[in-house]
Amino acid sequence: MPAIWYHANSFRELDEMPVPEKIGTCSWITSGINRTANHRQRLAFLQQVQQVDTLKVDIYGRNLPPQVQSTGEVKNKWHGMAPYYYNLAVENYIDNNWYVSEKLWDSLLAWCLPIYYGGAAADKLLPPGSFFKIAQLR
Repeated sequence: MPAIWYHANSFRELDEMPVPEKIGTCSWITSGINRTANHRQRLAFLQQVQQVDTLKVDIYGRNLPPQVQSTGEVKNKWHGMAPYYYNLAVENYIDNNWYVSEKLWDSLLAWCLPIYYGGAAADKLLPPGSFFKIAQLR
């Protein structure tokens, strides 16, 4: 099982806390893992995101390539998501109609609108308009 980041907040905390103050536009929590072709595609997309001057995406992550302009590492995903309106939720594997990782749910739990790259399962599990879907990484 891979090492997974997650919200360290309890369900009780998430249920009882107010909507967090949103001060940033978009964040992305990712890693520098590059073992598969899908990992490398995600890293190539990460470099493209950072090359577009008009996109303001704060990148948090572990073991990122040296050329990535990272905001730092977070131990609790909440701190890298809650202050943002949007969160990039990019799956490493999208060819399964029944798979959605924690990335999508973590965005929603932090009151972010996910910008999601993933398979068709999210469309089956969530109502239209609850996330933006990226059709393909370029």
